[in-house]
Amino acid sequence: MSDSSNETTATIFDLRNEHGIYDGLSEQLLNLPTGDCLAQATYNQDFVRQINTHTGNFAYVQPSSGIEYESIIMGQIAGDEKIRACGTHYAGTMNNPRPITDKTPVKSMFSLCKPEGSPKELAVIFDNQLATLSEVTLAHEEEATSGSWGVGGMTRRS
Repeated sequence: MSDSSNETTATIFDLRNEHGIYDGLSEQLLNLPTGDCLAQATYNQDFVRQINTHTGNFAYVQPSSGIEYESIIMGQIAGDEKIRACGTHYAGTMNNPRPITDKTPVKSMFSLCKPEGSPKELAVIFDNQLATLSEVTLAHEEEATSGSWGVGGMTRRS
């Protein structure tokens, strides 16, 4: 091995862009079963909103099984996000601490953006996720304005 200063060393950014992690990520997301990746999911087909009539709470479920819908989302965490171990949990004071336990509700909220320098295929996957979420939002707005609660994608559960 020569120790020439003319040798170029690939950076992590270069590797993920040139047949690196981005290509592998696109391939893996596109090879998932239909509906497992939010970018390939269709509202009212792969998942529906189910409302508990007693509590008014709702969840998104798989229509065939009623099991809560889980999906893979992809993106780059926006650069100026601050993520803390305790999320939105108020830790209390020195004299009155509120430790996090297994039953403590903790949320860490962050924004996703299109991966920087991503190839077209991965950018399309990211945009398709936004389209799926827009479908859900538009359907909910229509239901709210038309008063069609429990119709068109919503099922009631007692």
